[in-house]
Amino acid sequence: MKVAFYGRISPRPDLESSPSPEQQYGMCLHFLEDQGVPTIPERFEDIGKSRDDMDRPALWAALRHCKGGILIALSLDRIGDVVAVETVMRMTKRTKTQVVTVAEGVQKSDADSELMRIIQGGVTRHQKRKISEITRLHMAEKRRQGHRISRFAPFGYRYEKIGTIKTKRGYLKDDYRMVPEPREQKLAEIIKRAYRKGMSVYAIVKQFRRRGVKVRDGYLNARRVYAILAGCVPVGGKRETVPLRPSNRRLARNRITPLPCSIPQAEIATTQ
Repeated sequence: MKVAFYGRISPRPDLESSPSPEQQYGMCLHFLEDQGVPTIPERFEDIGKSRDDMDRPALWAALRHCKGGILIALSLDRIGDVVAVETVMRMTKRTKTQVVTVAEGVQKSDADSELMRIIQGGVTRHQKRKISEITRLHMAEKRRQGHRISRFAPFGYRYEKIGTIKTKRGYLKDDYRMVPEPREQKLAEIIKRAYRKGMSVYAIVKQFRRRGVKVRDGYLNARRVYAILAGCVPVGGKRETVPLRPSNRRLARNRITPLPCSIPQAEIATTQ
């Protein structure tokens, strides 16, 4: 009987806290020994693949290897999300392959088992989305209070050291606060004023590049300009959103001539 072990590691920063492929393989070996299966499984592992990513060569290779045998994994979550698990179950049903997990046991293909897997997968996905939403809200609140939440400050601001604080574990670390960056604040103000006068986003980008104006990560791009217009960069402490209008190409299709205008050289010189 052919037995294939499948292990997967997610592309997460906290990989040390999740079971490594060696740990997953060891737990599956102990499980097979307890069940009286003497065969040592062939190892198939996907490193850096998320549970909703169907592009996993090791998983499909494991299914081809263990046709008519056993596919073992640590849990259904290692195989994938609901869609991936049910895809695997349909494939193993045709090839008469048994899917076994250490956490959930032998997986069946009947309607009741399929319903329980779908419910379990839906609850897991709901929990992960709620955690993501709560984390996003907490990070936004910390950012609003001026705390440092990332390595780099958002555009228009910089981090300023204000002292040291003691962590919950008793360590001392530097404490920072966000303060406005005058040059980037001035740049955002000029971009908003030029867009209100009738310049398109790409005309603004082209003019700044032609004058050699650079931001912290290189030349100005359209994505950065759209973020500034959407209010992602507060100017003067106010988060103001500039209403977007149709592009110049769309205006030309409708036979509407955009207003010819440009940014004065004196304004651009203040950002260099």
